[in-house]
Amino acid sequence: MTQALSRTVTMLAALAFVQPASAAVLAMGEHGHLAVIADDQAIDIGQLPAPLASVRFDPAGRQAVLATEDGHAVRIDLAAGRIVGQVRLRGRPAGLAASGDGDLVVVATLAPPSLSILAMADLTERHSIPLRIEGGHTPTPAAVLALPARKSFLVGFSDLAEVWEIPLGDNPPHRGWVHDYRNDGPPAAVPRFLPRRMPLPDVMTEIVALPDGEHLLGLGPGASVARGLDLYIGRVFAAVALKGQYAAGKALAAGAELVAIPIVEPAAIALVSAVDWRLVGQMPLSRPGGRLLAHPQPGHAIAIAGDRIEVLDLARRRVVAAATPRPGRALGAAALDRSGGRIMVALTAADEVLALDPASLSVTARIAIRAPTGLHAPE
Repeated sequence: MTQALSRTVTMLAALAFVQPASAAVLAMGEHGHLAVIADDQAIDIGQLPAPLASVRFDPAGRQAVLATEDGHAVRIDLAAGRIVGQVRLRGRPAGLAASGDGDLVVVATLAPPSLSILAMADLTERHSIPLRIEGGHTPTPAAVLALPARKSFLVGFSDLAEVWEIPLGDNPPHRGWVHDYRNDGPPAAVPRFLPRRMPLPDVMTEIVALPDGEHLLGLGPGASVARGLDLYIGRVFAAVALKGQYAAGKALAAGAELVAIPIVEPAAIALVSAVDWRLVGQMPLSRPGGRLLAHPQPGHAIAIAGDRIEVLDLARRRVVAAATPRPGRALGAAALDRSGGRIMVALTAADEVLALDPASLSVTARIAIRAPTGLHAPE
C-alpha cells in the first residue's frame, strides 16, 4: 500500500468513527490544533488562527461554533470532522451562546461592545445590537447564555448592574401584566431582538439557568451573596448569603433542586436550594482551588483539583469516588461527553487525554494528543 493510500484509508477510518458526533469531544492541542475525540480515537481537523475564547454546540451535538481571541468565529462539522466556515467578528469576543433550536449564535464582543447575532448554518450576521446606554456609557459584557425554553439569550455585564434578555422568536413573551379587562387590550408585541433590561442590586458575571427555564441564579466577582432572578417578572426575588466568597469557577445546577457554588476561605461548595432559595449546606473540598463539572447522576458533581478528581454526592455531602490517575501530574481541562458515559480529562504535560468511568473514575482509555489544553463537549 502506498503512503498516500495509507493516509487516505486512515482518514476515512477516522471519519467513520466521528459520524456519531453527539458523543464526540472537541479537544484543543498545541499551537491551536483541533481534534475530535470519539471511540477513544482522535483526528486532527485543523488549526485555529488564535487562542480559543469560547465554544458552543448545536442541540444535536453535530455542529460547533468557536470564537477566537483575535475576533474570529469558526464553525466545525463534528460529523464530517472538519472546519466548514470562518468569519471575522466585530471585535474580541467576551461570550458566546447558541440558541436552543440551533439556528442562531450570539457573540458578545468588546471594543466596541456589541452583540452580534449570527446564523449557525453559515455564520452570516442577522442582527447587531450596539451596547450603549444612557449618557453614552458602553457596558462590558461578561456572560452570555441561551434560554431555550424562552427562545432568548441573556447577557450579564461586569460594570453594569443589569442583565439583558434578547428575544429570538417572532412572538416573544409579553412584558408586564397581560391578563386584564381594559378596553385597550393586551400590550403590543415586542419586536424581535429588542433587549429587555432587568435591574439588579449588583453585577452578575456568573449566571446559572435552572431547569425550569424561568429562574436564574447569579453571582458577581468575589460575591458573598447569590441572587435568584425571576425572568417572568424581571426582578431579583431572593438573596442567599454564602459562608464565604464565590470562587472564580463554574457554579452549576446539580439536578432540578440544587445549585452548587464553589467558594474560597474555606475551600468548599455552597449548596443552595432552588426550591425555597436558602443555603442548605456546605461541603468542604479536599483541596483548595477545585473546579466543578456536571455529573450524569442528579445531585452529584465532579470536583478536580491538582492531580485528584472526585465524584461528590451533594445531597449527602460526601465523596463517593476519588482517583489520582497520574500522581504528581496536574489534571487540566475536563469535559463530560454527551452520553454521560465518559469523563474526559487532559494531562497537558503528559500529551494525553484520559477517559474515565464516571462512577468509579477508573481509566478506560488514553488518547494521545500533543499538549491538550482544552476539552469541550455538547451538553
